[in-house]
Amino acid sequence: RGSEITRKMPPGHSNALFINDANKLLVDDSLAVFREAKKQGAFIFWNHPNWTSQRKDGIATLTEMHKLLIREKLLDGIEVVNDNTYSDEALQIALDNNLTIMGNSDIHKLIDWDFSIPEGGHRPITLIFATEKTEAAIKEALFARRTVVFYKNLLIGRDEFLSLIHI
Repeated sequence: RGSEITRKMPPGHSNALFINDANKLLVDDSLAVFREAKKQGAFIFWNHPNWTSQRKDGIATLTEMHKLLIREKLLDGIEVVNDNTYSDEALQIALDNNLTIMGNSDIHKLIDWDFSIPEGGHRPITLIFATEKTEAAIKEALFARRTVVFYKNLLIGRDEFLSLIHI
């Protein structure tokens, strides 16, 4: 149960997971949509903060709007990997602001072709350290920031969770 809550930059592209009524998110005001999603108990994360369509320099940067969202606890996570891009700056924003580290494929084409799956490739994945295989446990783990991103055979995350992975 989720919805994209994209608005013009800032705040840009975001997703709200675990919502109850997507229709209530159909408001124009950027701050109001975040507040409504949070009212529904949503986990909200900022998608591709380094996307050149929104940041001409391709560098993830907190705007005053993003700082407000973080202060008001309306932003829970940030994508450090999107498709074939990784952002050091987004990772640092996550660490500095205690946000959940996310990585997604944002796939709009064939996964096998874009990520060379037949040759052993993989798309970016957010690994979630949940206590059980339930929606409630996944939601709890996301809010607790228990994630690691698997990207191009690299693991990206906080040391305490990277140490849990044995390859």
